[in-house]
Amino acid sequence: MGVPPGLHPNEVALTHNEARSHFGAWCITSSPLVLGLDVRDPAVMDANWDIISNKEALAVNEAWAGSSGLRIASSTTNHTFPFCGYLYANGCSIPTWEIFSKPLSNGGAALLFLNHGDGPANITISTESVPYLKCSQCQVRDVWLHQDKGVQGPIIQVNSLQSHDSVFLTLQ
Repeated sequence: MGVPPGLHPNEVALTHNEARSHFGAWCITSSPLVLGLDVRDPAVMDANWDIISNKEALAVNEAWAGSSGLRIASSTTNHTFPFCGYLYANGCSIPTWEIFSKPLSNGGAALLFLNHGDGPANITISTESVPYLKCSQCQVRDVWLHQDKGVQGPIIQVNSLQSHDSVFLTLQ
């Protein structure tokens, strides 16, 4: 977690929302969580502590219910970035938004909505298209905000997801 600026030409540091989205992507795909930030710098740690110490996100990362998580939906439009790291110095194009899912125990699932675009996005998904999910009307919890969002479904909708931000939900 963490992309410090200056390792390669044209590279910039991640914003807080980008760092949180980056961490969420690692969590929902059960990836090893490695801190790539300077843990000796109190300002850096203070700026990222709410992300790296999020027990709900860490629990999703550690959960195993048969799949490590995968992308289940993406926009039909792409967003082009002029620089995507030194291997992609001429830019890259990725879906404007994506949804990743990971099964949880007891028939639940975690969902990560990512907005790569330059403006807000409205994103919806049917609970029927979430692999391994056993509920149609599900109890929804926001992992980033640590808030219950009530029962939702069969359509889960995220409105006005800001540019380069994410919404991380669990459904039971």
